[in-house]
Order: sequence, then structure tokens, then C-alpha cells
Amino acid sequence: MLDFTLLPTESIVRILSLLPPTDIGTCKLVSRYLLSTIQQSLELQYSLELDSHGFVPPLNPLNSLSLSQKVLALQKKFSFTEYPTQQDITLSNRRFILDLPVNPNLRYSRGVLTVISRTLSIKQIEICQLASRNKNTEYSLSVLHNIGIEASDWRFDPDLDLLVLIEEVTPDDPNIYAESRFHLRSLSTGLSHPLASTPIIACPFGPLLYFETNFQIFGRLLAFTCRKRCHQENVFGMYIWDWITGELVSSTAVVGQDFAFVSEDVFIVGATHHNLAQFDIIGSLEVYTIRNILPGSPARHIASLELPLANDVSHSRCRFIITPPPPTPININGHPKVTTPKRIYELESRSRYLCLHITKIYRNYTTMAFSGQFKSLLLIPLSTIHPFSEGNYTSQPAFLRSIPWEDWARGASWISGSLLDQQNYSVFGSRAAFLSPDSKEGLRVLLYDLSATVQGPMVNELGSKYIGKKPDYLPSNALFVTSQTDTRELPMVASFLVPNVSEVIYSRSPNLVIDDEHVVIYERGLSGLMLTDYHI
Repeated sequence: MLDFTLLPTESIVRILSLLPPTDIGTCKLVSRYLLSTIQQSLELQYSLELDSHGFVPPLNPLNSLSLSQKVLALQKKFSFTEYPTQQDITLSNRRFILDLPVNPNLRYSRGVLTVISRTLSIKQIEICQLASRNKNTEYSLSVLHNIGIEASDWRFDPDLDLLVLIEEVTPDDPNIYAESRFHLRSLSTGLSHPLASTPIIACPFGPLLYFETNFQIFGRLLAFTCRKRCHQENVFGMYIWDWITGELVSSTAVVGQDFAFVSEDVFIVGATHHNLAQFDIIGSLEVYTIRNILPGSPARHIASLELPLANDVSHSRCRFIITPPPPTPININGHPKVTTPKRIYELESRSRYLCLHITKIYRNYTTMAFSGQFKSLLLIPLSTIHPFSEGNYTSQPAFLRSIPWEDWARGASWISGSLLDQQNYSVFGSRAAFLSPDSKEGLRVLLYDLSATVQGPMVNELGSKYIGKKPDYLPSNALFVTSQTDTRELPMVASFLVPNVSEVIYSRSPNLVIDDEHVVIYERGLSGLMLTDYHI
């Protein structure tokens, strides 16, 4: 230790910077000299602040800010670990009122809210960019006018500056099949996306039937599951395009509608089971890979991850809650290109979870009549799924691996009960937020965070103050907990009150969305869209 501390301060900082942040924190306890050195080094403080929030350095660093400004921005973020016993918190917020088109439809992703008129076709798109400490940007509002096509739907990814408009084309000749077209635009300009080799991807059938989460952008992939209107069988097709090259990557018959990507070459499809007898599993997650397949060929079905046993007469419905993928460079002609905005931090890979909404519908054992339902939100670390998707597959495996729940679901967490009844919740990374009625003061946002090192009381310790009691006949512990797994109920770490809005709003309850720096609540009012942005 004496030889080490005799080194120049710059050398000590350089050596310490090679350590994981947890080890840097331990070094502060070794001696006062190391404590002082670490506290005076902005580089080490930046690393420690990132780690304390579950962040890592970004792919595209925000070089316009100094290290001291970045450290200050991170210190301004609310840290659950600093208030281990404080449940009721106060967060700074800004409120906006946006003019709404007729019959509006909205979508949100990472600080960007897009608004269109839900009519027969999309004429224009309003884009609301929230203020961001992470990107060092202010609030802005823009409109893409006269987009030039009769679009019926849209998706967007602000990290890719990508806007996908769906156009359904029905020819006058009844002998010619209808088709769907995906127009690849820049979200910032409305023009053709500069990275897309072709501005339009033609899908040789249509109109498409799909649900909200069945059409996704994941990096350079554009994917959806659907069936034609004339299709009578309960079999779905999954289609994946590379939107940069315009090529069809895969066309696969799958067993369910809902899917989620684990990586750019592995995806999971949720399979619903109708349990007509006891001791059947409530469903499964079917794992597919598009690694080493021929263009346009089916994905390989490589594993089946079983969900828990039902232990009763019921059937289940499973759907994924989709969150933005991790930022990765995009390979353009053999050269990696970073498309993400300049930022101070990114979410670390350990904070990324697969989120599954499960509804169990109970039936009377004798009459099979409906007798109740039970909803759960299951969060599964992606790291537990990766081992079952590894392998350099060149052909369909001879035997499909079926993995029991207790062999793969280690580290999973869940939340159940009345919080899921109104669908007013959002998930981003390891963090989840729920909008719940407050018995005295209107609405309350409940925050849950799996990455917090010091966590608040469990849901069942809060009683019915915020969330109501669980029905005794629907025990979630019996569903998810086994002696072989370390699954646990998701703990609540904080909550805050949402002030009542003075004007009368429509009967529909407010919407809630969350990301790494915002909790956004928006609701329709007499004067427009009332949007409240809470910084976390």
C-alpha cells in the first residue's frame, strides 16, 4: 500500500479507473488518502455516480458538457438508495397543454411523444420532445405536415430517428391482392430515412390484422406478427425485415401473437395454454433464432421456456410489455455507425428485463363457468434467457429443449393484484410505475425499482393504503414461488402524489409512461392534452 500511495495522483486515478465501480467504492474505505483522491477525481466520481443509478457510459458521449457538469446532472437525479425509509417523495415537474387533433392517438418512447388524429388516415404528426438532462436539451414541439401518403398506423424510434408509416394499398382490380407498405422516414424531417437503402418496404399481402405490440422496431429489424383477414386458422405469421437493406430476413409460422426480442438474432413468442386439467403449465415462452438462416427462411425454434404450473382449472393469456432495446452500433457496409443521441448515461445491461403480463382466468371445475381472474406482471432478467439461446445453429435442432420454470426463472420478480386492473402502468428497464387511486387526495404514482440497493417495503406490507388488498383466493406466491427458484415479489421503493387537475376531464383515466428520466402523465382536458412531466 505504501508503494501504491507514493505514485503520482494521476497514476493512482488511472489505476483505479480500471476497477469496477464497486471496487472503487471499497477503496474509499482503505485509507483517507485514497478517499480524498477518489473524491477529488471527477473521472472516478462520474463512474461512481453512474453505477449508483444503474447506468453505464453512453455509446455517444455528450462532449459539450464537462465532467463536472455530468456529475452534477447525475447528482440531481432522484436516488432511491438515499431515502431507504421515505415512501412519500416530491419530484419537480412541468405541465404542458397541447392542442389535440380530432380523435387523437398517442405513442411515447424515451422522452418523445407523438400525436396523430385517429381517423381513416394519418395527415400529420405532432412531435413533443420533453426536456432532458441526459441529452442536455430543452422542451420542443414540432409538426410533420402533409406526409404525402394515406397512412393507417405508425411506429417510431427516437434513438434511430426512425418513423415507420404503414400504408394499406387496395388495388381496383379484385384479382390483384392488396399489399401493405412500410414507409421509412426520418422522425426529425419527415423525409426518407438516410440509412434506408429503399424508402419503402412492400409487404405482399394486406390489409394486416395485428395488435399494438405485434409491430416493433428493434435496432435494424422491423418485425410484426399478423394473420390475413381471410385466414381461418389460429396460426400466426411472423415477418422480419432489415429496414436498412430492405431485405426480408425471416418468415416464420409461430404459435402466438405476442413477441419480444432478446437480441438482434433471438426472439421469444408467448404461447397461451388452455388448462382443462390441473397441474398443467399456464403457458410457455418459445425461443427462436434467426442466426445463420437464409434470407426469408423460417427462424429456428430452439427452446421452450415453461411458465409455472397452474394447479387449478383455468386458462391464461400472456402478452409482452415492450421497452426500448439497448443502444448498439448499426453495421453499415462493414462499418459500425452510432445513431443514438449524445447522452450522459445509458441503462446498463443488467437492468434490462423481459416483462410479461399474465392473466389467469379461473373456471368452475364442474361447470367450467367463469369464476374469477388474476393478473400478474412478471419481470425476468434477460441474462437468465441468454444461456438457452446460445449456440451456432445451422439447422433446426433435432429435439426441442423444454426447460421447466424452476430451471430458468431465477431472479424473476412479479407484482399482482388491483394495480394491474386499469392498465395504467409502464415499465422501463428495471423500473416500473403504477398509477393508483389515493383514498384521500386523487391519484398516486407508485415506483418500483429492482436495481435499488436499498428497497422499501413489499407490496403486501403496505396493506390497502394505496393499492387495495389482494383476494385471498388468488395467491400469487403459490404460482411463482418454488423451492428451486429465488423469485420474489417486486418491492415498492417510493411513491408521489399527483395533484388534481382543476378542469373537468373526460371519463377515461389518465395515461402513464416512464423511462430512465421521466414519469409522464397525460390526460384529455377541455383545453387539450394535459401533460405533466416528473423528472426522476
